[in-house]
Amino acid sequence: MRNDSHYTTSQYNTIKRLYENYNKRLSNYAIFADSERIDEYDSFATLAVINEEFERECSEACPDKKALCNIVLDICYNRNSTRRFAWNMCGEQIIETLLEKNDRMISVPVMDSDGDIEYCGNRFKVEQRRIEVVE
Repeated sequence: MRNDSHYTTSQYNTIKRLYENYNKRLSNYAIFADSERIDEYDSFATLAVINEEFERECSEACPDKKALCNIVLDICYNRNSTRRFAWNMCGEQIIETLLEKNDRMISVPVMDSDGDIEYCGNRFKVEQRRIEVVE
């Protein structure tokens, strides 16, 4: 999931502090939402705002999306911690990097009566598909 971009120790430390603040804020909000019985729709909207705020702060600390992605992956995947921050902050860049490394090809199951995979009474085969860039 990593790419070839580099980052500074200062950028890493700033993003790490944001990561720690993010986790504290989500934890505090979860306690508040539970105690106040905030409905699911309102909680989702609040979490979206929190994610946008932290995504903006991360982008300010490290404007290079690829380098930011590497920092976040190093923080979230090199220890036994939640990956939610990585996917919320740079999920699109993670997917883009994976596509670039695989020549934009993905494997998808396609319904086929002669397929070698059976699921829920249907048969499927795996096909390769190229993901095109649409701007």
